[in-house]
Amino acid sequence: MCRLLKLCVSLFVLVGSAFAQGMPARDRPVEPNISNGALVLNRGMILHQDVTTACLPGTSSCTFSVCPTSDNCMFPTVTGSALIVAAYVPTRAQITSAYLCNSSSGCNSSNAAATFSLCPRTDVGTFGGSACAIYNPTLGYGNDLAYLLSGAAGNSFVTVNVSATQTSGWVFNVIEVEPPSGYSFSAVDSAGTTSNSTCTSCTMGAPTLTATDLVFQFNNFNGTASTGPFFSSPYITDGFANGLCFDCRTSKAPTMTQGGAGGTVVSWIALKTTAGRYSTPSTMSIPAHSLPGSGSGISCSPSCPNITVPSTTSGDLLRIYAADNADSSAPHISSVSGCGKWVVPASCQNAVAGPSLYQSCAYNLAATSSCTGPITVTMSGSGVNIALDYWEIHQTSGSWSYDTSGCTTNPSGNNLPPGEALTLNDTLHPHVIFQTIVNSGGVSGITSYPWTTNGGSPTLYNGTIATDYLGYFASDMLRLDTTDATAPTWAFPEIAPAATGVCADAYYHN
Repeated sequence: MCRLLKLCVSLFVLVGSAFAQGMPARDRPVEPNISNGALVLNRGMILHQDVTTACLPGTSSCTFSVCPTSDNCMFPTVTGSALIVAAYVPTRAQITSAYLCNSSSGCNSSNAAATFSLCPRTDVGTFGGSACAIYNPTLGYGNDLAYLLSGAAGNSFVTVNVSATQTSGWVFNVIEVEPPSGYSFSAVDSAGTTSNSTCTSCTMGAPTLTATDLVFQFNNFNGTASTGPFFSSPYITDGFANGLCFDCRTSKAPTMTQGGAGGTVVSWIALKTTAGRYSTPSTMSIPAHSLPGSGSGISCSPSCPNITVPSTTSGDLLRIYAADNADSSAPHISSVSGCGKWVVPASCQNAVAGPSLYQSCAYNLAATSSCTGPITVTMSGSGVNIALDYWEIHQTSGSWSYDTSGCTTNPSGNNLPPGEALTLNDTLHPHVIFQTIVNSGGVSGITSYPWTTNGGSPTLYNGTIATDYLGYFASDMLRLDTTDATAPTWAFPEIAPAATGVCADAYYHN
């Protein structure tokens, strides 16, 4: 069951926004403006964290604890953000209570900083009780949700209780999202469930939206991860194969495409804010992202196997990241050919001598039209443990320019190594900024970078390049439409991780 893949990645959380308890840096000016009588917000919702934990068999209660003291952990909350708890259970159980706390001695009703509200009650359907509770007897599992419209800062523990002891392992996720600056989350707009036991292209929930909302679709898919899942736009696919729609304005149900007709069980909820109906500027999109070799190490001698890509749009930005693990020749990208002119910046090359890790990038500022390749990456030396990550970024107008890039090596023993801070040369135009890391044990999260398009990795959805659990050695993440080049924080589940290498590269369009 593909939900087991989610259990496999329970140590690998995706965190969006700053690790500090204060509010993060803003991407764009936050003053609202009016266009044709409609409210336009230059900065909308921001994902603060998106984490998951595995819960033990024989329990009906499960608790997150603070990072980085536990393998399964959450980061401190920020003031005014909304939190959603999503429980996957192998029985017909429902969530009976959930609490947000800041206590290492336990998290329960007696010491809670806030109590989650249960999903709206309903008498409709055969399950009864919760509009978000569903159980699929064919697939043998179900979901339920609870929510908190406004959390207090600095809390790093969440406990979830369900109505029955689970005979096998279960899971719950927590997402935390900040509202548009100057506004707050105000109410549940709508909530519900949907299920299909055999779909490959699965229709998810269709929320009824009376405002511009946060919509979360908790997706317990049962297909294969190698070719999905992918949520249709404007949803993004998060690190655990769920669908997130920030500043959402459509009531149309998204589709989720997965490998194999495995079906899915979905609970969804839409939260609105005091801003009501509004729009946010969006100048970029991701038409294509892939991991050649499906995330496994490939051999390059020194040319790598040709890459075939989805048909490109003229003028799009193409970008390739290369990571190498334990090849003594220290290969980095030497040249790239195909679909236009490529540049290999020396400032985007980095070596970590201790664990023998290497990283580099290359970019193409103007893809040729309707190109599917071949794209050929040639390394500076031969290697058998090389991973490549390919991105295509589309802009609504203008042409692309390279801004800057840089790399840093962090010493060993740091559970929360910083990413690479950039000083942008251009601060007037929206940027796409990539942050990458090489390591020898796997990261469990990164702040500020919520974009999680599935690149085809066998087990992960958030851009992490991997072969198996102990072989995770690189991750490549990005943010769109931003001028915030602040270094993120990466997180490790290991007590004493080895030295790490981090790089960042930024591009903008006029």
